[in-house]
Amino acid sequence: MKRFIGRTTQGFDFLGYQIRAGARLRPSAEGLRRLRERARQLYEREGDWQRLRQYVVRWQRWHLGGLDGMVRRKGGVKRTWHHVVTHLGLKHPPG
Repeated sequence: MKRFIGRTTQGFDFLGYQIRAGARLRPSAEGLRRLRERARQLYEREGDWQRLRQYVVRWQRWHLGGLDGMVRRKGGVKRTWHHVVTHLGLKHPPG
């Protein structure tokens, strides 16, 4: 369990979000790392682009869920999908 007592001018990570004063929530670096790791495991196990895409879409929905107007939406699912595929070193599927 992490504990921090003091100023948080640089922001902090909590429940997969990066929290900063005056800014919308965004995925934390650890949250994105976990997304990439689970996506890699799923792709290695099943090798199915459609299943991998469904996982990324569900993750994005979770990220936005229940926090209407509080979460940064820049790029949306397309940006998250590109992030995962690029970091896994995969070539984009045809079409």
